[in-house]
Amino acid sequence: MNAISKKPLNEIVPEYNSRFIPVKKYFWDRIKYSVILGRLKNGYKILDVGCGIGYLLEEVQRRHNCECYGIDTNVNIKNLSIPDCTFEVSDVARLTFADKFFDVVFAMDTLEHIENCEPAIKQIHRVLKDDGSLIVVGPTETFFYKLCRFMLKGTFSEEGGPGAGEHHHTIYTLEKIITAMGFTAEKKLYLPRYFPTFLSGVKIIRYRKTN
Repeated sequence: MNAISKKPLNEIVPEYNSRFIPVKKYFWDRIKYSVILGRLKNGYKILDVGCGIGYLLEEVQRRHNCECYGIDTNVNIKNLSIPDCTFEVSDVARLTFADKFFDVVFAMDTLEHIENCEPAIKQIHRVLKDDGSLIVVGPTETFFYKLCRFMLKGTFSEEGGPGAGEHHHTIYTLEKIITAMGFTAEKKLYLPRYFPTFLSGVKIIRYRKTN
């Protein structure tokens, strides 16, 4: 199980409130396009694994009328208050929800931090309805991505620097694991959209549960 954290939620990803507008836009665009890629409908049951401060679920509720759930290993999520959202301190590898409960699961900047991510993906598969969608956001680890990480975190390393978390996977290695565990990749999107694709640091993929 991932270690329980007590770090203030607003310190986990401070870039969402960066004074550098391109950085702030980049981080908020990831949320916006993740929600768009989810093809949500009113009444859907949504799970955000590694929900942090809950920005993604706020965007979901701004656009749709959904039943939302967020899990994180940070104990401070118990203090979050977002309408029609339930938060639980939990590990994605040990979900307590019923089988085939959710229409869409979001995993934004989460799975790459889990060295043995197969149990987590297995749990996501279990709680997703047949033909349900999994939206994964993860790093490409391109030179541009690492350069931006150095500018934001103070290190080229994947595991050091203020607020940095160790990356055990890229979006590409995750894709191989996820598609081998009962999912099919349906749609892919690179961000930031205002840079050439080969420079993009983050990729969003929508998977469909197939078996």
